[in-house]
Amino acid sequence: RLARRLTPPLAPAAARALGAVMDKDCPNCGANSWVTQQSAGDVVCTSCGFVGEASLIDETAEWRSFSDKSNAVDMNRVGAPINSLLDKGGISGTSIAKGKDGRSAGFANLDRYHQQSTTVNRGVQDGFRAISHMAEKLSLGQQFINRAQEIFKKAQESKVAKGRSLDAVCGACLYIGCRLEGNPRTFNEICAATQSADKQAVSKAYKAILKKLQSELDSEGGGPGMQKQVGILSPKDYIRRLCSQLQYPNVVVLCCEKAAEQVTQRGISSSRVPISVAAAIVYFVGKMTSSPREIDQVSAVSGVSAGTIKLIANDELAPDQDKLISDAMLAKLK
Repeated sequence: RLARRLTPPLAPAAARALGAVMDKDCPNCGANSWVTQQSAGDVVCTSCGFVGEASLIDETAEWRSFSDKSNAVDMNRVGAPINSLLDKGGISGTSIAKGKDGRSAGFANLDRYHQQSTTVNRGVQDGFRAISHMAEKLSLGQQFINRAQEIFKKAQESKVAKGRSLDAVCGACLYIGCRLEGNPRTFNEICAATQSADKQAVSKAYKAILKKLQSELDSEGGGPGMQKQVGILSPKDYIRRLCSQLQYPNVVVLCCEKAAEQVTQRGISSSRVPISVAAAIVYFVGKMTSSPREIDQVSAVSGVSAGTIKLIANDELAPDQDKLISDAMLAKLK
């Protein structure tokens, strides 16, 4: 039964590497009947189940098809995955070899044509890599990267990115992608993830890209406006992330979100930046709990100065405390 459960032996190349084990008798029962269990990388005696070698690496080919076609026969897997946003799926083709002098002897025209044909893809790939690096620094998932890369491709095709720094354009695309995915980041957070772009450059790129996307949407004649899709930021958009970074329990998160909704409906602190109001709400509600967070902790995770947080909490939120937090919610906090 043990032999039937095990998979067939490895390929000849891998079996030769295991010769030191396979040629010896089992030290437990004396039999010379070994089989390789590929799922675990173990060499097991079929007579008694003794494990002669463990955690071996299978260096043979991986005979699985990774093609989109169901009837694919090519089982090889080489290079990066195909990206539908790139020309020809991102497969750049061949390259022209250089001589010792750095020139392509006899193929100058061909080399020049090859460089021109891959310039567009190269620029898009550079942008995609920059977006991936920014998203990694901000701990953003793949859906944010995909959305930002899609926007960047449109910006490249419409020439909006021409004359602007790559970091600013990529930062603006990631900023739009985060808002479209319902998990916005501030300009300060985006700029901190870039290498050289400042807030002004990212903001200008954002407005230009948003305007171009809106014009394309109008020309297609369908769907809601781009500004409506991106949405208007409110303090509630930042509450859950701030509370998570401060490790507040779910009851505090729900209370902060209710307070943020009341702040928006009543127009309290309407002239303030949403992230500043959100930080003040988290600090204000947190003071009512049994384990409040220090104002410096709230300032560190939100990027808002402690003075601004204290000013909004004491002068703008505290006078309307009974309207922002119900008695039932206040009892749960305590």
